[in-house]
Amino acid sequence: MRMARLALLMLLLAPAGNFVWAQDAASDRPGWEPPPLERLLNMPAEERAKRLERLPEGRRKRLEELLERYQKLSPEQRRYIAERYEAFRRMPAAEQDSLRNLFRRLGEMPEQRRMELRRQAWRLSMMPPVRRRARMASPWFRQRYTPEERELIAGLARLMSRLPRGLSALP
Repeated sequence: MRMARLALLMLLLAPAGNFVWAQDAASDRPGWEPPPLERLLNMPAEERAKRLERLPEGRRKRLEELLERYQKLSPEQRRYIAERYEAFRRMPAAEQDSLRNLFRRLGEMPEQRRMELRRQAWRLSMMPPVRRRARMASPWFRQRYTPEERELIAGLARLMSRLPRGLSALP
């Protein structure tokens, strides 16, 4: 299972304000909230069904599929996703919106090309900023990727470079 992809889908399918989420009183960290899928799973089935019912058909189906996949994850995999979600949640709202837009655009690309862009972004995220800029300015890089792809790669690399070590790796 590709946890990074599942975490990214959670970010896209659960933007702030679309649900009135249940609070998780069991958390021992002040201000911490579990990922939206976890909150949905913790709700009584009737309440979850009511909330999902309010969504447009396509989004509801995607979220139901995502819930099913999430339920099958191990506790370690869920913790990995929760950490990514928490890092995202701490970002300013404008940055969150920018990332959601970036991932929507990335999701519109063919799978093989999307994976190539993600791999390149991961490689760049591991480089010091000076080296990263030099690589992105190189003729090889500029010929290999379109301006839109370069923008997506740069956005992903920025995100990955700011995540705690271990969370930026792409499976």
